[in-house]
Amino acid sequence: MNATALFLGTLLAISTAGRADTIAVLDLQSSVPAKEVNAAQLGEQVRGIAARTMGDSRVLDAETCSKRCDPHAAGADLVVSGELTRGGQGYLVTLELRDARSDRMVGASSATGTSEGELSDAVSAAAVDLFRAQKAVSAVSMEPAALPEVPQPAPVSPGGAVNLDVEATVLVAYDEARTVEQTGTQRPEEAAAAWRAVAELGGENPYREMAAGRARQWQAYAEAKRGFEDQLARDTSRLRKVLPLAFVTDGTKLELLARFTHAYGSERAEPLLALLPSEVRGRGHLVIGCEEKDAAKCMALVRAADRVRDAQGAVDYLDRACNANDADACAEVGDRWLRAESRDVARALPSLERGCTTGSARACARLARVYEEGDGTDVSRSMAADLRDKACSKGDGKSCRLLASTVEDEARAAALWKKGCENGDTRSCAIARAIAPRPAAPKPVVPVSATDPHDNTAGFALVGLAAVAAGGAVIMAMPEPDHRSAGSSRHGLTEAQARQGSSKSGFVFALSAAAVLSATTGLVVLFSHHPQKDPEKPKVSVGVNPAGLVVSGTMP
Repeated sequence: MNATALFLGTLLAISTAGRADTIAVLDLQSSVPAKEVNAAQLGEQVRGIAARTMGDSRVLDAETCSKRCDPHAAGADLVVSGELTRGGQGYLVTLELRDARSDRMVGASSATGTSEGELSDAVSAAAVDLFRAQKAVSAVSMEPAALPEVPQPAPVSPGGAVNLDVEATVLVAYDEARTVEQTGTQRPEEAAAAWRAVAELGGENPYREMAAGRARQWQAYAEAKRGFEDQLARDTSRLRKVLPLAFVTDGTKLELLARFTHAYGSERAEPLLALLPSEVRGRGHLVIGCEEKDAAKCMALVRAADRVRDAQGAVDYLDRACNANDADACAEVGDRWLRAESRDVARALPSLERGCTTGSARACARLARVYEEGDGTDVSRSMAADLRDKACSKGDGKSCRLLASTVEDEARAAALWKKGCENGDTRSCAIARAIAPRPAAPKPVVPVSATDPHDNTAGFALVGLAAVAAGGAVIMAMPEPDHRSAGSSRHGLTEAQARQGSSKSGFVFALSAAAVLSATTGLVVLFSHHPQKDPEKPKVSVGVNPAGLVVSGTMP
């Protein structure tokens, strides 16, 4: 092992004590044959460095926790994992230190070497860096002493009016103590001393007991304030050392900055931004704003975490945005806590309830689904229906549709489908159109001439038909031209002509009868038409010529 690495590890072990964590060092994942580099031996080497550098922390041995170890089942607080691969002209080992409870990466380091011996020395140095980062982070407690409540101002005169029998020196001291305590939050020791002075005055002193009590209150406040300021000075000093360290991950630096802001406020955190790498300062500014409950800055951090696929970081920032009363963030974080990869039902339900209460239709709808499916809780149709109703009223069209399918009142269901359509749910629109009453089909408009008892259209049609029939009868009655040939049999011709004449006579008779009938009926219809207001009555003449029936005159 590298002597320098061993010295650094020993030095760290006897320096600042870290937390009493339990550390699991997993076997290195390796794509390199064991005959070239023994990955198991390197993993054992990292365990040795952890045991020497992490003070009173407990390091699980290889038998208890190796490659197939479940860190949670083994009770580990921190987990070290790594990978051995070929890199460049030699080998590369990457190490990661994660918080086993949140899976957040606390630190990372790497080592390279062209041979197994060179790689072994490099891994030792990388492991020292990794645990040195953890010790530096653990040293920043961010848990300042809580300040007690500031004592309320003393009354002008206890019991009401000023007692003139009281010694004048007591009244002067009482008035001076009241004046000093007006600046007590900045100088609490002076306020405590001023009240002790009142309590210690002899003679007629009715303020003695009250003044002694106020002196104790201000003294307690002074001691708590002193403890707060001492812790602030230590944490600020340590953070100034940790933030510039290259082997502390950017995520860990930002998390420390957030914790510092939460403990001491943004005014004390802002000057520390200058210690961050330039490319991280923008995110540091967002972290401070998010911790001060600026939901927009929290959401900007969520998007940044999603871009780099930091699922845990995204959930953490969503939770902070929810705490800053961003209803949509509550809906989103509640949904993510119900997913398999980040499941935490105990945190999901309160977040969804908060989002629904503060106006998120999505939060109400997601919580309704929880009670519909019994996802992490008991099925409750009544609660689901109530939440669907809230989601519908807040603009979730799908919830309107699902709620409509559970109600028995048809009018209520129709109103819900209509509202669902108005809220953008296309299925609700289709259902609303399907159940809408159809308008009655309009009655066909019949032309006046079709029902007018004085209409003469039928009469003219019948007369026209009679004319056609008569013309056909005349044509059929005309004699056929003689086309007999010289060699024709007179007897055969006579029989053919007889048959033809008999057939033609039947057609002529039928056409003539049709013509007479049609003409008669048509003339009756025409002559029975007497328009009352027609100034010009029709004049019709009917005659017969060899070509057929002739109708002439003025037609209306």
